[in-house]
Amino acid sequence: MIIDSILITIFISFVFNIYPDFLKHKKTSMKYCIMLFVYLTVFNCVNGQTNFIRDTGNVGIGTLTPKEKLEIVADGASYEQLTNNWDVLGTVGAIKFNMAGTEISRIESERVVPTGRLGSLKFFVRTVSGFSEGLRIGSNGLVGIGVTDPQAGLHVANVNFLPDGTRVAAILGNSWNDWTAFGGAAGGKIRGSNEGYLIVETNASGSNNVLGLNLSSPGNVLIAGGGGNVGIGTTSPQAKLAVNGDINAKRIKVTQIGWPDYVFEPTYTLPTLQQLELFLKEKKHLPEIPSAQEVKVNGLDLGENQAKLLQKIEELTLYLIDLNKKVESQQKLLLEQHKELIELKGRKIK
Repeated sequence: MIIDSILITIFISFVFNIYPDFLKHKKTSMKYCIMLFVYLTVFNCVNGQTNFIRDTGNVGIGTLTPKEKLEIVADGASYEQLTNNWDVLGTVGAIKFNMAGTEISRIESERVVPTGRLGSLKFFVRTVSGFSEGLRIGSNGLVGIGVTDPQAGLHVANVNFLPDGTRVAAILGNSWNDWTAFGGAAGGKIRGSNEGYLIVETNASGSNNVLGLNLSSPGNVLIAGGGGNVGIGTTSPQAKLAVNGDINAKRIKVTQIGWPDYVFEPTYTLPTLQQLELFLKEKKHLPEIPSAQEVKVNGLDLGENQAKLLQKIEELTLYLIDLNKKVESQQKLLLEQHKELIELKGRKIK
């Protein structure tokens, strides 16, 4: 801009000196040239200036009226601002993003203790209800999304919804039916858009914690209770594994304590067949085997039932062995009697 003023002034001075009649004296001509140079320089500076440092210390780039320590204005409606202050606590600096005169988002640096240099970094966005903190990096390095006091490396809170109100996959809940912070004092859920979810539930003492897997429509799929019991298809497992439904498996191994090898000990008393017959007529089931009503009410212990069935097989084996001995004895007797009959017939013929 100053170069432009010099060139214009030289040109006018040249004209004045060529036509001395235009100005009668060269001194007057030089005075006018100097005045014209100063005027043109000031005019160009005032009208062409876009960068400005105010007496407040604010710096403007692309603006003559900076409102913050540094304000950058583009050709369009958007601009950025850099702020700074020396508060003992609170925000000590920020970068603000504006559109058409309205602040739409900002990044703040915050001092969290009056002594030392502990601070946090906060990210804000404008919502329909005003500014909302979306993310924070704490002085301990923990990151919070939707929470101002993160308690873990990544602490996520609050639930997100699509515009039509449907739920998106999220980490939710201070309790199993609340949706504010997964891993809170009473547990929480991880839930998908189709309403299936993983539940983690705790109580104050931490002695009755529950891990659950739910598919919503058919009910609970799996529940792991605080007592160590696991339920599939049931919310109240009464055993280490309780299944409300069928089980398909290629192999099941039962570690059984006690097996009926004692049946073959000499001291074992085998009931007589007569005793067994009387029991069957009265009870309508084998001794030591549960009745149909008992199985209906109490269920069936597979390991114990297998042992009892084996006991009955072993008893049956003893019955068969004893019966075989009797049959062999009778066959031997019949052979002897047959031999005697043949001898008697031979004597009669003679």
